[in-house]
Amino acid sequence: NNITTICSSVFDGLYNLIELRLMHNSIHLIDNNFLRSFLQIKTINFAHNSIEHVPKLSSGSLEILNFSSNHIHYLSDYFASHLSSIRLIDFDSNPDLNHTTARAFCFLNILSLERMTFRFDNLLSLNS
Repeated sequence: NNITTICSSVFDGLYNLIELRLMHNSIHLIDNNFLRSFLQIKTINFAHNSIEHVPKLSSGSLEILNFSSNHIHYLSDYFASHLSSIRLIDFDSNPDLNHTTARAFCFLNILSLERMTFRFDNLLSLNS
């Protein structure tokens, strides 16, 4: 597909969706509120897109979030602070990701988080 933008209302009504695969598109923009309709979502895969910025996301059910192979430059402050069930976050192969802010990982649920990966990025430091 050639999806470029994920708006907040595009998935309205898909309350029971468990997995969303949006790999290999041209997504460059994700609305902060696009997860609001998903009450049961467990996995979202944004791999192989053109995403430059990871917005602040909110979900009580999301467990797996894949942002690998994008063009991410930065993560929003508190980007995962409202992901209470998150287990895996994948940032592999984002060569433009070379730093994070000290607030990017604030309030990340370390009780549920099992793995967060940054392989093949250009991170010089990881502020936490």
